[in-house]
Amino acid sequence: MSVKIADNGFGNKFRTLLKRSSEQLLIVSPYIGNKVAIALAQHIETTKGLKCTVITRFYREDFIRGASSISGLKRLITAGAEIYALQDLHSKLYVFDTHSVITGSFNFTFNGFYKNHEFGIFMEDEPDFTQECKSYFDGLLSSMKNSGSGDWLITLTQLENEIQAIKQSKKTVQKKETFNDYKWGAEIDQEAPAKPPFGQEKIDFVEEWFNENGSNMNQTGIWIKFEGNGNERVSSSDVYLVRKNKLYPDKDVTFFGNKPKGIKKGDLVFIAVHSDNGKEETPIIVGYGRAEGKIHTIGPDDPFYIRTKGKYPYYIKLQETCFVMAPIKHGVSLKELCRNYYADLYPTPKKSFKAAYSTHQRQSHLRLSERGKDIILSNLEKVFKKHCDDGVFSE
Repeated sequence: MSVKIADNGFGNKFRTLLKRSSEQLLIVSPYIGNKVAIALAQHIETTKGLKCTVITRFYREDFIRGASSISGLKRLITAGAEIYALQDLHSKLYVFDTHSVITGSFNFTFNGFYKNHEFGIFMEDEPDFTQECKSYFDGLLSSMKNSGSGDWLITLTQLENEIQAIKQSKKTVQKKETFNDYKWGAEIDQEAPAKPPFGQEKIDFVEEWFNENGSNMNQTGIWIKFEGNGNERVSSSDVYLVRKNKLYPDKDVTFFGNKPKGIKKGDLVFIAVHSDNGKEETPIIVGYGRAEGKIHTIGPDDPFYIRTKGKYPYYIKLQETCFVMAPIKHGVSLKELCRNYYADLYPTPKKSFKAAYSTHQRQSHLRLSERGKDIILSNLEKVFKKHCDDGVFSE
C-alpha cells in the first residue's frame, strides 16, 4: 500500500493528479474558493469526458464572510460540474478517477491549497482504497438525494437568488458581528457518534478503512453482510429464505453493489437484513454461511439484474448455511447488540453505542471480531431454539 503524508504542496499535488484524470473527479469540501474553482473550471472545459461532482455547504454566512465563493460555484456549474449541498459537512475528500485519493484537512480554497498548515494522507495507484472512497462518496450522495425536499443540486438560478439575498442582507444589517444563520442543503438524519469538540473532528470513514483493512491483526475472517438498504427495508414479517427464493433461484448467494473485497474462501459470513424487529428499525441478523471464495457477476439479461436496475451485479456463494425459518423480526437485532456489546463486536473496539452502530452505515459488509462472532452465534442459537417449531434451515 502506497501511503504518503500530505502536509504541504497540496495545490501542486492536486494539479498533478488532475492532469492524470480523464473520467471522474469527486470533491467533498465545506468551502469552495474562487481562484481554485476558476482553475478547475478551465480544466473541465478543456478535458473532454471529465465529470466533476462536488459536495459542499451552502451557508449564507460562509458567503458573506468570504469563506466560500458564490462566483466560484457559478463558474464550476457553467463549466459542467454538478454541485450538491449538505448541511453540517466537515469532511474533505478528493477522488481522482480510479487511481488516487487525497483526504485530510484541505479545503478546496486557495489558502487550503497553498497557505494554511494542513495535514492529510495521499494514496496514489491504490484502486481498492480509491473504490472504497468512491463508494463512500456515492453513498453520501445517495443519502442526500433520499433525504427529502429535492435532490439538493445547486443551480445557477439559486445562486443568482442567493446573490440578491446577500445584497439585501448587507443593506439591512449594519452590525458586522451579526450572524446570518440561513442554511440550505440536505440534512441526513442518521445515528452517528456525538460531534467531537471543535478542532478535533476527523473523517471516521478513513480511520475505519485502515482499521478494518489495513492491518493484518484485524484479518479475522468473520464478516457481517447487509442485504437491502435503509431506504428499501425488508418487511419484518417475511421469512428470509422464503423471500430469497422468490428473488433468485439460488438461495445461498448474497449480492453486492461493488466488487467485494476482503472476503476469502472459508470466511464466516453473517447475513443481516435491513428491516425492523417490531419496535425499531435496524439490521437484523438471520443466519450465516461460509464463503465459497469466488466472486460471481450477473449480466443485464439476468432477471434479478433487471429487477434491481443493475445496482447489485456481484455476488458470492455461501456454503454450510444456517438460517432461521421464522419471520425476520425474530432474528438478532444489530442495534441491540451494539447497545450491549459495542466494545466487542469489531476488531477495533468502539467507545460508545453510537460509534458502534453507525459503523455499518453505507457499508455492504464489515469485518467482525472473534468476540463478536461468539456473541452473535450465542444469540442466534437462542433464536434457533425458540423457533424450532417453525424450523431451522441448515445444510
